[in-house]
Amino acid sequence: MNDDGMASDIDMNDEYENAADSIATDSEEQETDPVVQEIPVFLALSTTGLVLIQHPTAKRAHPLAEATTMRLKPLGQRFEVDIAINSNSQNYSVDSAEKLGRGIDNEDIATAYDKVKEDHTTKLLDKYTLQSSVLPSSTGGQYLIGALRDDEFHLTPIAATIQLRPALKYLDKILEKEQAAKAKIQEHEFNLENPNKKKEEAEERGVTVAARSIENDPEALRKAKELDEERKFAQEEWINLRLYNENSVESEEVYEKLFSLGDELSFTYSKNDYLQSIGPKLSSTIKQDFDGNKKNMKLNRCMDDISDLPLGDFLRSFMLSVHVIPFSTIKELTEPRFDELDLVEELERIAVHVRDGIWVVRSELLYAGRVCEARRILLQLLARSADPISRYEVNRIAKLPHTMITNMFIEICARVSGVQTYSGRNHVGSSLYALGPGGLRPASPERKIDVYDGDSEMKWGLKAEADNVFCERWPDFVEKHLKIVEDEGERARHVLNSRISSKISNPLLHQKGTATSTPIPRPGSSMHLSSKNGSSSSPLPVPTTIGSKATSSIKVKTEPTQASRQELFTVKGNSINEQCEYLIHLLLAKYGVASKEFLVASVLRHKSVPGSTGKENLLNNDSVNEEFIGMSIDGICVHVQTGRFVLKTLGSADQYRDVIINLFKTKTTLKKPEIIQACVDHGTQAIPQSTYLKIMRELATSSGPSWLIDDFVPSIVIFRSSNKVQCELRMKE
Repeated sequence: MNDDGMASDIDMNDEYENAADSIATDSEEQETDPVVQEIPVFLALSTTGLVLIQHPTAKRAHPLAEATTMRLKPLGQRFEVDIAINSNSQNYSVDSAEKLGRGIDNEDIATAYDKVKEDHTTKLLDKYTLQSSVLPSSTGGQYLIGALRDDEFHLTPIAATIQLRPALKYLDKILEKEQAAKAKIQEHEFNLENPNKKKEEAEERGVTVAARSIENDPEALRKAKELDEERKFAQEEWINLRLYNENSVESEEVYEKLFSLGDELSFTYSKNDYLQSIGPKLSSTIKQDFDGNKKNMKLNRCMDDISDLPLGDFLRSFMLSVHVIPFSTIKELTEPRFDELDLVEELERIAVHVRDGIWVVRSELLYAGRVCEARRILLQLLARSADPISRYEVNRIAKLPHTMITNMFIEICARVSGVQTYSGRNHVGSSLYALGPGGLRPASPERKIDVYDGDSEMKWGLKAEADNVFCERWPDFVEKHLKIVEDEGERARHVLNSRISSKISNPLLHQKGTATSTPIPRPGSSMHLSSKNGSSSSPLPVPTTIGSKATSSIKVKTEPTQASRQELFTVKGNSINEQCEYLIHLLLAKYGVASKEFLVASVLRHKSVPGSTGKENLLNNDSVNEEFIGMSIDGICVHVQTGRFVLKTLGSADQYRDVIINLFKTKTTLKKPEIIQACVDHGTQAIPQSTYLKIMRELATSSGPSWLIDDFVPSIVIFRSSNKVQCELRMKE
């Protein structure tokens, strides 16, 4: 390149020549497919409210040509058409028309016990009804109708599109009539069999009205909305419409309105006005809505809308939209307007630091009640370890609907592939003893336990990238929020476990005012016993789990405090058998599913507990040993699967419960359709939804559309030291 810039001029000329050659080549290609005619396009706005009617099930082009009546409910957004059936056609079946004709009026179906009416006439089905799907609001010009005249193309927007499909209302009416006729026959036959039995007078009974909040139940909200829409639809009157054929005067008048008058469109918007209309800036009035004390923030605002807000309002609106984000990204968005220290201090009021510089919006800003507590447990699990987690780890405690728990995970997590759901762990102990029907016996020195995590789907992990720089710069905040997340998670577990315990039909009776009445332990707490007298002794430092799922193979413990001991129950009963069975019943009423080892150790632990008022604790007897308790368990319990026992009976729900227990004996996972089918095959009536949920929550845990039999049964660790048998009870969360 010379000083005069000649090289640049040559390069630019070459580019222009290449571009010109390209344009010339395109022009040559276009000549092979020339433009024949240019047609101006006009927008006609004289006619509004045009509706496009589609007939996806009709075989002929114009099914409405034979319509007899048409009607509309504008508020209910429903359109119906009655079309006559050609009874003279060779395909018309009089027998079928007579059967279906029973559903076109409100007259009852005659039974064998009814008198035949002399003026009775057989009605035939001579028409069918087409009804629309939900009549949508304006689609914003998704469809347009075009008309060509005098080499001008005129377009008119279509307000809505509906589809007409057959409405088989007469089938529903026939079903209702058949059920009514069946009930009439049963009543008549009952009266014939019991001629002297008078009909019992209706007794006055108190009516209990229970009010239940549905604001946290999406399914209940949906049903309530549907019922409200059905009520409004039933109250609205039909408006009869008249159909004009295409050659009528009325149709010609509407057709003429499809053509524009040819007026030129005038544009009143400037470029800035147009941009303001599709993406307005926040006014000062709207900015006042971003009150830091309000939770009903408008979500998903663009950055231009919130960038000028104060720091607290900006972070609140931003975090409510993104849910999870590394600190480095927040810092980039706010520099240089805000100081980093101010940013961190304001951020912790709206979000919590989970780990690795990743912040997540606080749960109470998004949810309430049980859903909020479940999300706090999710954050606790994410903060404890970088390992992926499953929905089951949260939902076995929260017991939320599948869709709700999945959406909660999607907000802040991403699926992680390649994680095995089954794993084998080897636990080795030189002085390990197992508790079985025959008493204590040495266990295998090397025992492999298959651990199932309850979620056959992929695991989940935080979907934000780590920001380790934040952890290095702000270690105090990291440590502070680690404690906050852990404490909130523990409180959430306690709240959810308390709610589950309160739903047990047989309440637990506690010994009050004595040293033996102790609170329910935290998950993972332990208790040490003597197999003879139930007194506690110092533990060995290396216990090994031999019950259900193990949380760790080696655990060094200190003497348990009163707050960490298992809850003790009042011993009731007039005999040893009654007292033993009573305790077993209480334990299984609380946990639903438990291992025999846990039940045996729990009963042994109650040897030193006083009996109820005026009763003696008969369990404090040498005859009450592992074998005796095992026989009691076999008498009132059912062995469902390896290491899992449930009560044989609970009461009125047993006609369905026995069927479900038998299914769980063959399968670990069940789905509702196969449970319903099994009940039908067993000859029972359709299982009520409340009974179904009560049984399944007792025996299993929801894992999406399936129910998994409880795997987190209370487990027990047994070992020998100085000729004393000691037990650790690990409680079910």
